[in-house]
Amino acid sequence: MQNLTILYSSFKKALENSPHIKVIESRSQFDPPSDSRKRVGLAELKEEGYDTNDWLSAIIGLSKGNSMTYHVIRDRQNRGEGSFNFNNPHEFLVEPEPWVVKNASSDADAAILKQVRVIDQPNVAQTFTGVLMEAGCPPEIPQKLVYFRRGHLLPMNLSFQDYYHTLAAYMGIVDWQLLYTDAMPSLAGLEVCFEQLTDSYEALGLIFPDRDFSIWGNKLSEKGLLG
Repeated sequence: MQNLTILYSSFKKALENSPHIKVIESRSQFDPPSDSRKRVGLAELKEEGYDTNDWLSAIIGLSKGNSMTYHVIRDRQNRGEGSFNFNNPHEFLVEPEPWVVKNASSDADAAILKQVRVIDQPNVAQTFTGVLMEAGCPPEIPQKLVYFRRGHLLPMNLSFQDYYHTLAAYMGIVDWQLLYTDAMPSLAGLEVCFEQLTDSYEALGLIFPDRDFSIWGNKLSEKGLLG
């Protein structure tokens, strides 16, 4: 798989250099990644009993201080928003996050959120991606993800390991995660989110004609949002 540091440096630079993108905030302390931070992070996880590997090392190098928030502006109109803010694996895999369960709207959601550790928290109210700390973690690294948006707790059909490469394919656009859930565009409270995803897809396709957004288009088609 493509080097994550290069991948993020590339698409963030493209966003920052475009006259159609208004960057609100951008941090890239991962560039260059700190080998010592990787070693320390892996050592801390090993002390907690985790089996570590190369892909987790890459995510540790990517995560610290890596965030971005931007608006898509075309024809003087706001055509969407992008935002992501990564937490450190060697922190969230070790320390529980009691605040997460306070977002639950039902007992069933509360039971799930007690197991959730937040990996990505964009600059959008009541929105985050989390990984489920199920039985067997540790020594296994958890892989099941959930997306929380506007009170909806949605299982994702995407793994923790694949999350970071997939986010880059969408340039960090807000709510791309919905395309990897069973939620449909008619779901109450999320209609506007799907509409915005479609509008942003069209706008970014015009702004970056050389960039491959086919995965985005295919996912929108699966939801019945493109002809």
